[in-house]
Amino acid sequence: MRPPAQTLSLDALTCFAAVADSGSFSIAAGRLGLPRSTLSRSIARLEADFGERLIHRTTRRVSLSTAGAALLERTRASLDDLREAVKQLPERGVDPAGELRVTAPNDFGNQVLAALLPAFVARYPKIRLDLRLTSRRLDLAAEGVDLAIRVLTGAATDSTLVLRRLAAIEIGVYAAPAYLAKRGTPRHLDETAAHDWILFGPARRGPPPPGRIIAIADDFQFVYNAVRAGAGLGWMPSFLARADVQNGDLVRLLPGETWSEGRFCLVYPKARHLSRKLVALRDFLLDAMGQKAPGG
Repeated sequence: MRPPAQTLSLDALTCFAAVADSGSFSIAAGRLGLPRSTLSRSIARLEADFGERLIHRTTRRVSLSTAGAALLERTRASLDDLREAVKQLPERGVDPAGELRVTAPNDFGNQVLAALLPAFVARYPKIRLDLRLTSRRLDLAAEGVDLAIRVLTGAATDSTLVLRRLAAIEIGVYAAPAYLAKRGTPRHLDETAAHDWILFGPARRGPPPPGRIIAIADDFQFVYNAVRAGAGLGWMPSFLARADVQNGDLVRLLPGETWSEGRFCLVYPKARHLSRKLVALRDFLLDAMGQKAPGG
């Protein structure tokens, strides 16, 4: 058997092995879900590559030539291993499965994603999330990230990415009941001049607080933790404080003093076919945040 003139086709080898195992072109075609003519052409191309007949065909039976028997012996184990490996690929199953790498801001990850995780795992037990919580904007392709949750304040500029609006970011004033019990509850913004403030540094919009600024942080999670601990008043997104307001651990102040600081968006690379695990998380988050999931 002389070496093939070009790279062997895995499909052709699979067709060859199926014919060898079944002893019939018709049976092999049925098992592979292929037209008999397609199977025959694959075997013919394989024989042309080798320059030898691999399968003897008669009207009554099919048998391997000496070259065909040698080829089957040398490739059988590799084909079986490859077949088994493909079966075990996560996305080959019916249910979404496998590892999904996601990046999100610290505050959104700790407050929102952590709270949603039990419901997501209950619905998709075969998906494992690899979370990268950071205020740094990661390069999705370079760092192998499947899905990003990002804060956007303007129009998108990268045409290689898909953006889906997840939620608006509404900023309001909050304080802990223990702090208000000691310092009083302001009814108007000018009454906060006698109060301490914890601010998110990058925020540039909204009225400047008239009181004493005791800390500025580049992470809303710090603002949330400090305000909840009773350090002072703080501007923060409603999604961070919502559960604490409901259970009485935080108080929403000055309801007229709010503003929007952009929006959370789901961001992922454009692709003709998205993995089922990515679609599962995308649609789950859109549904959980009250947005309409796309059709596919």
